[in-house]
Amino acid sequence: MKLDEIVWRLLNTKIPISLEIKGVTNNSRDIKSHYAFVAIEGAQTDGHHYIDQAIKNGAVIIFGEKQSFDCGVPYVTVPDSRRFLAELLALLNPQTMARKKLIGITGTNGKTTTAYLLHYLLSSYGYQTALLGTVVNIVNEQEIPSTNTTMDIVKFYELMNSSSDEFVVMEVSSHGIYQQRVYGIEFDVLIFTNLDYDHLDYHETMKQYFDVKARLFSQLKTSGAAIINGDQRWGQQLAAQIERPLVFGRHAAIQLTTDYLKRFTLSNGVESFSFYLPLAGVHNHYNGSAAVLAANYLQIPARMIQQLLIDFTGVPGRFQIFNGLNGSKIVVDYAHTADALVQCFQTIERFQPAGITHIFGFRTNRYQAKYEAMMDISKHYSSQTFLTLDKLEQHDPRALYEKYLTYLPPHRVIIDRTVAIELAMLNAEKEEWILITGMGPESYDVPFQLKTKNDIETVTCILDAFSNR
Repeated sequence: MKLDEIVWRLLNTKIPISLEIKGVTNNSRDIKSHYAFVAIEGAQTDGHHYIDQAIKNGAVIIFGEKQSFDCGVPYVTVPDSRRFLAELLALLNPQTMARKKLIGITGTNGKTTTAYLLHYLLSSYGYQTALLGTVVNIVNEQEIPSTNTTMDIVKFYELMNSSSDEFVVMEVSSHGIYQQRVYGIEFDVLIFTNLDYDHLDYHETMKQYFDVKARLFSQLKTSGAAIINGDQRWGQQLAAQIERPLVFGRHAAIQLTTDYLKRFTLSNGVESFSFYLPLAGVHNHYNGSAAVLAANYLQIPARMIQQLLIDFTGVPGRFQIFNGLNGSKIVVDYAHTADALVQCFQTIERFQPAGITHIFGFRTNRYQAKYEAMMDISKHYSSQTFLTLDKLEQHDPRALYEKYLTYLPPHRVIIDRTVAIELAMLNAEKEEWILITGMGPESYDVPFQLKTKNDIETVTCILDAFSNR
């Protein structure tokens, strides 16, 4: 597309330059000949500092938020670089999503499990389906490593342009919404799982956090479906803002009943269907309900969904159960909020454990109230708690260690996470459960005694060592 046409259509401004633009990016290293570069000021770095590099690599025009910039090629000031980038990508890629159905999943907890479930149902039914999310991206049935829950919008269009998938299941984080990483993209289905105390260093208040999540639903197609967990006030508030939402929950129009372990039922007053899901816990029944309703809306019959769910194998690091030593059980879960932690403990209690050892840690000192609530929950449900390192995220481990000491007793501090896991596993007794939370499949960012990359690998490494004795 010609440069003067782009500027006129997006900014209503005329410029006397008619160059052909072959692509656009916000990363100076990805610039090619006849590309446009959009400079974005981020939390860690400012794209305006890389304009010279972008020009050297072939950029023929720069868009940025600075009022003036002498850089040797045309520079156009835009009010919001992130939004402009999204609008420009949509303009240059008008047919990218034309033949795909896009399902977005947002909420504090449950996004990944719901996404995996829906991807499994659609794929098993015969639809070629992409998955974009926290653990992994799957496009054209090929796995691609994931670095963010919601990827950069340039990467999104790049993958979608190469994709032959009919359906795309996508986790959408509040950061992704706020930073315009999905701006201008229309969704066929949107799912709201829940809202819990999290990311308040970024959004400041729960109201602001909710407003960002709710903003996503303005991008739902008029023919689309909004599927909402109505058992929270935030879900109820969201449903009140949307025309004809599909609301599920214990007291909602689509009623959810559960046996608290692996069976749940959905009833709309006319029909009722029961489902067996090989994932324990009420929280997974909410995730399962959202996935079932989305799959059914996308024309998979309820009776087929019943059959397919039976063979679902689970999600890495989401209430992933291992048979431990001495007849014990081990659960690895990503739970990193108070509500998610309660759900894990209450699910384990349904199995009547002899005791529960809890292993977890904090990432920074940002969420003092949140962490104190999680400590209280751990103290209430567990027989013993080991406080360990989680991801440091470039913070000083000594400060975290000193913070941990204020929680003693009854909690025990073992900074090396792998040592804490090994100690708990070796000392576990019959029918005791070990709950390891906070990281799931995420990679460690500090060197530990066991040279494993994450909690799942640590558990399997210890189990393998003893099975070979």
